[in-house]
Amino acid sequence: MALLHCDLDDIKFLCTIFDDVNDVLGDAGTRSIEMKGLGTVRSILNEVLAGHRCQSRDDTSVGESQNPSDLECGEDSAEDDHDESWTEEWEFGKLCKWILDQAQAYCLEGDEECGHIVEKLKSRITDLETENDPFGQARREEAPRSEETESAHDSCPISLLPVELLQHIFRLITPPRHRVRTPLELSHVNSHFRTIALSTPSLWTVLDDSLAIPLLELYAARSGNEPLDMTVRPDYLFSKYKRSVPDWFRFLFTESARFERVTVVGYSPHRISTWGRWINGTLGIKEITFPSLAKLVISLGTSIHNRVVCPRWALSPFLRELWIEGCWCSGWIALEDPFHPTLRYLRLSRVSDVPLMMLLQAVGGVLGLVGLALEHFSLSSQETAPPLSNRVTLAFLEKLEFERLRAADMSTISRYLSTPNLSSLSITCPQLSSGTTDFLTPFTLAHPQISSLRILDCRLTPNEWVMALRNLDNLANLHVRASGLADRDFSTLAEGIVVPRLSHITFENELGLTTAFIERVVRAHPNVESVVLRGWAASNVSQGAVEAIFKLARHVILDVFDGAQQENESGSEDSYASSSDESYWEGSDFEEDDGWLSGDREVVAYGS
Repeated sequence: MALLHCDLDDIKFLCTIFDDVNDVLGDAGTRSIEMKGLGTVRSILNEVLAGHRCQSRDDTSVGESQNPSDLECGEDSAEDDHDESWTEEWEFGKLCKWILDQAQAYCLEGDEECGHIVEKLKSRITDLETENDPFGQARREEAPRSEETESAHDSCPISLLPVELLQHIFRLITPPRHRVRTPLELSHVNSHFRTIALSTPSLWTVLDDSLAIPLLELYAARSGNEPLDMTVRPDYLFSKYKRSVPDWFRFLFTESARFERVTVVGYSPHRISTWGRWINGTLGIKEITFPSLAKLVISLGTSIHNRVVCPRWALSPFLRELWIEGCWCSGWIALEDPFHPTLRYLRLSRVSDVPLMMLLQAVGGVLGLVGLALEHFSLSSQETAPPLSNRVTLAFLEKLEFERLRAADMSTISRYLSTPNLSSLSITCPQLSSGTTDFLTPFTLAHPQISSLRILDCRLTPNEWVMALRNLDNLANLHVRASGLADRDFSTLAEGIVVPRLSHITFENELGLTTAFIERVVRAHPNVESVVLRGWAASNVSQGAVEAIFKLARHVILDVFDGAQQENESGSEDSYASSSDESYWEGSDFEEDDGWLSGDREVVAYGS
C-alpha cells in the first residue's frame, strides 16, 4: 500500500493513531469482536506506514529520529520495487474516513478506550473539509444539524426514514416470516439499526432450538415482557445438543410463563415422546407448566400410524388452539387428563383408525369449542356403532371443516355431533363418492342457519347442488372450486329465490363456467358485494360480462390463466422454493468467526 498527496504532518498524525491503537490492543491482540475491527485498522496502518519507517510510540518526534526526506510520500519507492504486483493507493483523507467508518461500524465510538481515537479522526476530517471548502464550515454553522441526523446521514440514506417506519420494515423481515437469526443480522448492520433493533422487543420473540442456550437467553432478555413463540424439532434437539438437553429444558422452565405459542415438529415418534416426557417431568426435572400458552402444534411428519407421548393438557390451563398432526393414541385423551375446557379451536390432521367413542370423549369435555377441523381423518372400521345416547352437543361450534374424509365417516360424525349453531361448513374431498348426498343433503336440511359454504374439489351432481342450496335460506358466502360443472348445471343458482341473501361468491378453477353465467347470478342476487373468479380460462371470459359484473358488485377479482405462461411460472416458482428451503436454516455470517458482527460474543461462540 502507498500514501498519496500527504505531508509530514499527515504522517505524524497517522503515527499517533497507530500508537493509540497499539495502546488499546496491547500485546494480547483482539479481546472481543469489537476489537477485531480495531485489529484490522492496525494492520492497514502498519502496512501503510511501513514504507516510512514509522517507529514505536516511544519515539517522541518523527522528525527528530528520521530523515524528513524519507518520510515524504512519492512514487519513487514504488518504481524501485521489483514486485510488479498491483499496489493499492490511499489518499490521506480517504484513509482517515475509512478508519472512522470502521470504528463506528464496530460501535467503538462509545468505548472509553477508543473514544479519543474517534474524536481525533473526526477533528482531522473536519479540518480537511474546511481546507478544501472554506465556505463549507460557515454553511454548516448557519444550518447546524443534530448529532443523530448527521450520524444517520453519514451511515446510510435509509437511516433517514422515521424510526417507526424502520421498525415496521424490520417486523416484516423477521420471524416468523424469515430466519430466526434475522434480528441479530439487523442489529449488526450499523449503530443506528442496532439501536432500533434493541429497542424493539417484538423482533426477538420467536425462538427455536437451533439457537444455543446463550442465544436463547439473549433473545429472551431483548424481548422484554413480550410473549414468546417457540419452535421445537426433537429430531434436531436430541441429536445435536445431547449434552445440553437438560440446560435447554431448564431455559424452557425458566421462561415457561411467557410462552404463548409452541410448535413441535419431527419425524421420530420416539423423540417426540421423549420431549413430552421431559415436559411432564418424568425424566429428572420438574414438570413444565405453560400458564400463558394459547396455541400448541404437534406435528409428526410420517404416514405411519404411531403412538406418542403428549404433554399433559393440564399443564396448559389456558390453551385456546390445538393442532395434532400425524399421531393419535388413547393416551392423548385420557379420562384423568381431558382436553381443557378453555380450548376453542381443534384441528386433527393425518390420523387414522380413531375409535368414534374416543373422538366423542375428546370433544365432549370441550363444550365451548368454536372451530373443529378434521383433515385426512378416518374412523376405525372395527368399532361397533355406539348408541345415539352418547351423542355430544357442541352448542358453540361455528365452523366445521372436513378435508379428505370418507363420505361415510362424515355422515357418522354428523350423527353423533350435534351442532345447532353452526354457521360455516367446508368440505374438501377430491373424487368424492356418491355417498355425499347421504351426508350433504341431510346435513344442510338440519342446519338451515349456515351462512358460509365451501365445497372444494368435489364432483357433485347438479341435483345434489340444487338440494343443498335450497336447504340454506341464510347462505351469504358461497365458495366453489373445481366442481367440473357447466353453466346449465348451475342454472338454479341464477334464480334469486334459491339463495336470496347471497352476498359473496367465489369460483376457482372452473373450466366449464363462463362470465356470462356469473353476470346472471349477480343480477339475480342484488345483495352480492364481492365476486372472486380465480384460475379461469381466457376462452370463458367475455369483456361485456366482466364490465357488467364490475358495475354490479363493489369488489371484483378476476384471475385468468394462460396455459404456456402458467407452465413457465410454475417452473420458476418451484426453483425458487427449492433454493429457499435449502438456505432457510443456514447461519450465513454467523457461522464465520470473522463475520460482520458488532458485539454479542454469544453469536460467535454459539451462532453456528
